Amino acid sequence: MLAEIVALLKNKTWILTTLPPGKNLIGCTWVFRINPVVKPTTIRLILSLATSLGWSVTHLDVNNAFLNGDLKEDIYMRQPIGFEQGGPHLVCKLNKAIYGLKQASRAWADASIFFRQRDGDVIYLLIYVDDMLLTGNSSSSIKKVISQLNSHFSLKDLGEVNLFMGVEIVKMADNGLHLCQSSYIKDLLKKANMLEAKGCPTPMVSSCELSKNIGDPVSDPKLYRSIVGALQYATITWLDINFAVNKVSQYMSSPLDTHWRDVKRILRYLSGTLDYGIQIHKSNVVVSAFSDSDWAADLDDRRSTSGYCTYHGRNMISWCVKKQTVVARSSTEAEYRSLAAAASEVSWGCVGDHPQVQSEVLDEKACNATLHEDVLIDEHVKAKEARDNVGAVAKPPAVHLDHKRTWKDVAVQGLMKNGGS
Repeated sequence: MLAEIVALLKNKTWILTTLPPGKNLIGCTWVFRINPVVKPTTIRLILSLATSLGWSVTHLDVNNAFLNGDLKEDIYMRQPIGFEQGGPHLVCKLNKAIYGLKQASRAWADASIFFRQRDGDVIYLLIYVDDMLLTGNSSSSIKKVISQLNSHFSLKDLGEVNLFMGVEIVKMADNGLHLCQSSYIKDLLKKANMLEAKGCPTPMVSSCELSKNIGDPVSDPKLYRSIVGALQYATITWLDINFAVNKVSQYMSSPLDTHWRDVKRILRYLSGTLDYGIQIHKSNVVVSAFSDSDWAADLDDRRSTSGYCTYHGRNMISWCVKKQTVVARSSTEAEYRSLAAAASEVSWGCVGDHPQVQSEVLDEKACNATLHEDVLIDEHVKAKEARDNVGAVAKPPAVHLDHKRTWKDVAVQGLMKNGGS
């Protein structure tokens, strides 16, 4: 607490004054919390880029997350408990936003990547709330940036990154990185009373078909929602549970015992794979993507499921399994919708020092591949429109979509040539 107060006073967060007539006085309470909601793809992209280019990644911690926004309103607060000064008649008139203030989120920037290229020096700065990752090709420029940041607000230099937003980052012998969440999973298994559970080889059986109408209500819906919500965060490094977690997440409002059975299977799988994670190695900077869909798989509304994954070189940086918002009238339509989502993600990944990176999208599209691919993409699913609306990049870079023909394309094309239907 003392360190927080010192930082607050150093940054001139408030001044002591008397409360003017007619003004409201808000309370002051010490709150300790963590907000692990940074976009996981952001972390993996920066780590992959740094590893591929041989850059070190520095972890910085801001002592006070909400001190950087100046307030326009006059807001008065009681003095912090245990650190009162000048008597009980004095209150704090806030100059800057602090955590818990409704104006704080408006006065503080959202999660962002900042990029600077000057005189041959390249620096990437990733910021979310009170954590920063800083990397680049010049150690002297990085030190200068840290010094400049520290002159504006209180910083803590944590050195080479080894833990960021709950993800453990371990450097391997080949200078690659291993990302895992073993401590997080152990806590989750303990919460579900399954720490000693016997492991199973897969997170879900291939023949699993869930429905909102098959099964009996669970005795503790709150526990179901808590465990499934925690599993969603575990997909940051356990990509192979993504599909299974997506399935059980669709029944949060009215979970049944059949749904809980599949949740327990996911937990059993995790208990047997605690040392699993994803690895990041030195690689090229080509961004590629693979997409697929599960057509009309939902038993209740017959909506399809989209799935895709993207690579930065040989490193997988993004994956997603999501139920489509409309009913696809054919498997081809479902495939194109998945392709649109993958194209949007690829466009987001082509940022920074390599804006013209060649990108490839591989999907399992069952159609005649002899037509012009860009025409197919734009006319059927408006993938270009989706890419142009990616919020992470102000002006989306040029993305070359190189559709790879699969065995389905060859089979369908052969049937057409032979007069099949």
